[in-house]
Amino acid sequence: MSEAITAVIADDEAPARQLLTEYLERFPKIQVVGVCTDGEQAVQAINEHHPTLAFLDIHMPLVSGLDLLTQLEHIPRIVFTTAHAEFAVRALEVNAVDYVLKPYDFERFSAAVERAIDAARSNNVDQLVSLLHDVRKPDTHNQLFLKVADRIVALSVDRIR
Repeated sequence: MSEAITAVIADDEAPARQLLTEYLERFPKIQVVGVCTDGEQAVQAINEHHPTLAFLDIHMPLVSGLDLLTQLEHIPRIVFTTAHAEFAVRALEVNAVDYVLKPYDFERFSAAVERAIDAARSNNVDQLVSLLHDVRKPDTHNQLFLKVADRIVALSVDRIR
């Protein structure tokens, strides 16, 4: 993923926002573009900045972390960071990348971040493969485009045995 990795943080508790900010500062490739205290601010920040990642609490004033997903124009990779284990199944149903229960340490948080980055990277490569197949020229009809790690490789059909 060559473009910047951006993130929005949304939590109604100041210590949680501070911890998330401090942890994300340990990832030099990630730039925090929004820190929000409630769900409405999170919707606005995500729709405005189109971040790669969003770290959301479940219980927030005005709009919950789960409910705000229905109001988004842009869907980032979501990591729920919450003290409420009972919403984990619902989070998976909305395709959250991870569900980190408070209190968590940097090691657990780091695993969630890496999983979210990998998911975003995979999605970008899949979109690129799809785009390449859609726009390929007639003279490339004897080629296959393959996803190899985080690259796209053109393979001539003539080279397949």
